[in-house]
Amino acid sequence: KGALLIIGGIQLNICVCGVLMRPLASSCHFEASHCETETPPGNGASRRDKEDKFPIMHKTFNWMLVRRPEFVLYAIFGILAAMSFFVPPLFLVPLSYSLGIDESWTASLLSILAMVDFGGRLLCGWYANLHVTKTIHLLAMAITLISTSLMLLPLANNYLSLAIFTGFYGFFFGTTVAIHITVLADVVGMPEFDSALGLFMLIRSTGGFVGPPLAGLIVDMAGDYRAGFYMAGAILVLSAGFLIILDRLQQRKIRGSKIRTQPEKSTLPYPSLHILKHQ
Repeated sequence: KGALLIIGGIQLNICVCGVLMRPLASSCHFEASHCETETPPGNGASRRDKEDKFPIMHKTFNWMLVRRPEFVLYAIFGILAAMSFFVPPLFLVPLSYSLGIDESWTASLLSILAMVDFGGRLLCGWYANLHVTKTIHLLAMAITLISTSLMLLPLANNYLSLAIFTGFYGFFFGTTVAIHITVLADVVGMPEFDSALGLFMLIRSTGGFVGPPLAGLIVDMAGDYRAGFYMAGAILVLSAGFLIILDRLQQRKIRGSKIRTQPEKSTLPYPSLHILKHQ
C-alpha cells in the first residue's frame, strides 16, 4: 500500500506538466483579426473569418486521417497491441502464486520486468537511430518475439523459468514502446504527425479498456491464469499481420510512384532517330 501511494504521488506530477503545456499564441489568430479590421463589413468579412478559423481547427485534430488505409491499418495494430500489453503484468503475480512461488520472489518478477523494459527501450532506440533496419520491420520482429515469449511463459513451472520468460517479455515490450511512435511518423508523414499522434492514442486506448476485462473473462471460463497469456499472445500475432499488410501497402505505393515518375524510354536505337521522332 505504501508503494502505491508513493507511485501515485509521483504520477500526480504529470498533471502539473499537462497544465504547463498550454498552446502557444499563434500568429494565425493575429492575422485573422487583422484581416477582419481591414476588410469592410459584409459577407466577405464573415466568409474570410470562417476561412481563417476552420484551417486552424482542421490542423489541430484531423479526422480525415481515418480515410487513409495506412493509418487505419496501423490504428488496428495499436488496438490489438494495447489489448495484449496490459494482460501479462495483471496476471503475472496470480500465476506465480498458483505455482506455489513465495511472495517475496513473486514481487521480484515485476522488478525484473521493469528493469529489462528500460534496457530494451534504450537499446532499441539506439539501434533504430542507426537506420540499419526499417522501423516497421523492427517493430514487426519485436511484436513476433513478444507473442512468442507470451506463448512460452505459461509453460514455466518454477521461479527461474518464469523469471526468464518475464525478462524476455519485458525487454521486447520496451523495444516496442521505443519505436512504435517512430513508425507512426513514417506512416503518415511529419506534416500530419501531430494530428495522427493524438488520434492514434485515442483509438489505441480502446484496446486498453477491452483487453484486461476480456482476459479476465477468459481466465474465469478456463479456470487457469495461463489462458490470459495465450489470449494475449494470439492477439499480438494477429496485430503483427496488420503490420505486414501495412508494409506491403507502403512498398506498393513506393513502386507505383517510381513508375509514374520514370521518364519514357525511347525504343529507337540512336539518339538522332529519337530527335527525328519528336520532330
